[in-house]
Amino acid sequence: MLDSEKATPETTTTKEETRKKKPFHPTSIILHPYTLRLVGTALLIFFLTRLNLDFGKLWDELSQSNLWYIAASVALVFPFISLKAWRWRVILRDVGIDLAFSPAYRVYALGLAAGSFTPGQAGDFIKAWYLNKAGHSLGAALLSAVLDRLFDVAVLVLLAASGLLVLGADFSSVLPGLLALLFGVMLALIVLAVPSLRARLLSIALKMAGKKLLKNRNLEDKTAENRPASTTVSTINFVQIFGLTLLASGLALVRVWLLALALGLNLGLMETVAASSLATVV
Repeated sequence: MLDSEKATPETTTTKEETRKKKPFHPTSIILHPYTLRLVGTALLIFFLTRLNLDFGKLWDELSQSNLWYIAASVALVFPFISLKAWRWRVILRDVGIDLAFSPAYRVYALGLAAGSFTPGQAGDFIKAWYLNKAGHSLGAALLSAVLDRLFDVAVLVLLAASGLLVLGADFSSVLPGLLALLFGVMLALIVLAVPSLRARLLSIALKMAGKKLLKNRNLEDKTAENRPASTTVSTINFVQIFGLTLLASGLALVRVWLLALALGLNLGLMETVAASSLATVV
């Protein structure tokens, strides 16, 4: 046998033996898209059964509703998610992450769906997990989710406070609490908009809560030094983000108004804005 044909350990080793096996992590299954869809569907069915709904009566109400209004409300879901995804991209750019619109739309839609059927707003966690899996800083990903939520809360509180002017003095007792909440949210946004303060707070938060997350390789920060969000990014663009938040919130409230009209409820648009905002905040 020629020397070149002699068997060596390298030639006898199969591809399966040389291939590095990826360690099993439960989170990789839990956060798989198909698993999330199944869990979301199961949760929806569970909550519907717990509501003790009279499906016969519900069907009668829906059959008598205006389907055109319902169709219009459903159609507005797509521009609503588009505005939310666009705003998220602006926030991501400000924390040093560049994400195309198409994946931003898909991830945001999945996050909204998960947040609707799970406690603790799991949708924010899913968005941060996706960004980290794509190779971005875990700190920046978590920060983008926090800012995204804070802008929503700030605009919602503003709408709820303005709704008191429509609903009258009966709800005036809620105003001090709304103003206090608005002050706290705006203060948090201002603090997070300052790069040095933002990096310091984020570093503390990651030390307190992020170590457990970083033990899982699916959430392991893939940056060189596992550092939080960059301290050199530009100040958060409040005007653009706030404007997009107002547009998205306006679309959401218009959808609620259309559904109210579809069910024959005689509510004006401003009354719907006031009632929906107050109900969500309170």
